Amino acid sequence: MSDSAMLEYVGGEVIVSGLKARPDLNGLTARVDEWLTDRSRFRCVVYDKDWLEGESVNLRPECCDRPTCERTGEELPCGRPSRICCRRCGKRRFCSKECMRSHRDWCDANDEERRARAERHHDNPHDARNDPNNAAHIETLCQRVVDILQNETGGVFRDKFLEVRNKGQRGERFLVQIVEEGAIGAGDARLTLFSLEQVDTLARSSQGWANPRDVVRNYDPKTQFAVMYGHDDDDFCPLRTITFNTYIAVFMEQVGWLS
Repeated sequence: MSDSAMLEYVGGEVIVSGLKARPDLNGLTARVDEWLTDRSRFRCVVYDKDWLEGESVNLRPECCDRPTCERTGEELPCGRPSRICCRRCGKRRFCSKECMRSHRDWCDANDEERRARAERHHDNPHDARNDPNNAAHIETLCQRVVDILQNETGGVFRDKFLEVRNKGQRGERFLVQIVEEGAIGAGDARLTLFSLEQVDTLARSSQGWANPRDVVRNYDPKTQFAVMYGHDDDDFCPLRTITFNTYIAVFMEQVGWLS
């Protein structure tokens, strides 16, 4: 293929395949950063299994497959990373939400680990309205977090998440709390950062902070965010609060912060 054809790959993503010297990379996704004309190779950054940027490698074109939709098997447009990912497992890509539905149904029926994790991390378990087995309400609140961040203007919330990500690389732990007062969407959401020490202090004085404390103590700050969302709108969803951890790269892709 010509150099001009190779340049079409730059900026997109490929699936690594056919490597004999590095079989551990086969099946992983890589971002194509440059076409090295003199070496006839792509310079790529490989994402690990948690969608974090890993090592930089030079790959031959025949070792780079275009990503495809999980359901249709068709290539994603221009090889660009799909923004339609499964919010449950975070590892599968689809052309559209319609393509994703059957997979999400499968996730609901089979992902017992996710359900157990939601139960462990669910805030205020003594409140009868906060049933950790109610996956629909949990999904509603998680989606609300994504909606808030997608619709935010000014980038203040994004900057706070990036601050937490950068400090997390040094091992610092934070809880990102997002709160909406009153009817969902009717007022402004506010974002507050709590250090591990602050969360510990709150947990000593309030049982409602026990699970958020456990989440902050146990998540991996180098690869994950710890997020707490709360609202005061029973008509929208009887589940008032939820605390969860999420992989940084998956979360940032869901809210559209990866370009």
